[in-house]
Amino acid sequence: MKNNNFLSGINSKISNFKICNKMKLWIMVPIIIILVAVIVVSIVGGTSGSITEGLNIGIDFEGGTLISVKFGDESFTSNENYSLNVKTVTDEIESFGVKVSYVQSSEASVRENSTITFRYKNISKDDTEIATLNSDIQAALKALYPTRAEAADFIMAESIGQTASTELIKKAVLALLISTILILIYIIFRFEAVSGVAAILTMFHDVIIMFALTVICRVQINSSFVAATITIIAYAINNTIIVFDRSRELIKPFKGNKVISYESIGDKAIKDTLTRQVYTTFTTLITVALLAIFGGASIREFTVPIIIGLFVGFYSSIFIATPIWSQLSYVAEGMRAKRLAGKNAVTYETLDETGNIVEDEMVEEKPVKKPKANSTYKYTKRNTTFKNKK
Repeated sequence: MKNNNFLSGINSKISNFKICNKMKLWIMVPIIIILVAVIVVSIVGGTSGSITEGLNIGIDFEGGTLISVKFGDESFTSNENYSLNVKTVTDEIESFGVKVSYVQSSEASVRENSTITFRYKNISKDDTEIATLNSDIQAALKALYPTRAEAADFIMAESIGQTASTELIKKAVLALLISTILILIYIIFRFEAVSGVAAILTMFHDVIIMFALTVICRVQINSSFVAATITIIAYAINNTIIVFDRSRELIKPFKGNKVISYESIGDKAIKDTLTRQVYTTFTTLITVALLAIFGGASIREFTVPIIIGLFVGFYSSIFIATPIWSQLSYVAEGMRAKRLAGKNAVTYETLDETGNIVEDEMVEEKPVKKPKANSTYKYTKRNTTFKNKK
């Protein structure tokens, strides 16, 4: 009877495929992604004249105002109506001396609740001046659409000052640092220092590549992105720990051997845990994708980075973490051998007639043999010497 298991077929095909030996190849993928992100930031930032626009930094971190105008079905009946309303509102907002940097449509299931959101950066650091400016802009927009201005939720505004955004950035960085330190401590105690260092390097890879792909996909970098990043860190580190745990089990029979192939052990660990990683990543991806499809704009800002992070975490746990672990294991083994050699060595110095050192030689000291466990020593009065009596 043939086995029709798809993943079993994949495992059989890659049984002889070496992963840890091709570390340079796997690193090329994140390097290319980073280069593409730099190009995107340069093009968008150069066009808009602002690096924050190139990075698509949200008002949570940059400080600014979001104004949502509920046009309803009127703006979504045709592209002409949508473009006309966007241009009309943008021109009116920019007439107050600010620049609209971001426009996003949110089409609701009930078409009358569909909105268009406009974002602009605050031009003042004074909260009172910002509030006055936003009130004037809202009044001007209501004057443009008198038939809809009567609705209480026709225009909704959200503003974040520079002080609040700076404080939010500090808290976001602090949250990432604390999570990194706690993960490092856990892995060192649970496994060893080599696994901890490899896991932290992989985690930095996940955060950087997740950020780069988010920039490429033009998803806003805001507080939702930070929450998604911390979520992915925990999820991806779990996949990495599964591989490391399998590696630890595989290496136990070889403890004490002078030559250990860490690449072979890493490849075997990856192949043993591949099915589990595919299942967990795929099931999580289905749930998050459904939230992104049927959720609102705020939920989508959180779920889209998570979807990106799931792919990044899956890639890193297989193609980045284990190859790094195998290479660091060789480094740690070499350092351990040098340390042991230093403990079992004695320095002999030869001096000439004037007292200067002419030779400094390291000679390995032979270990002292311990007496046998069944030997006893008896004192004899006859010759006052110790004899070995068995």
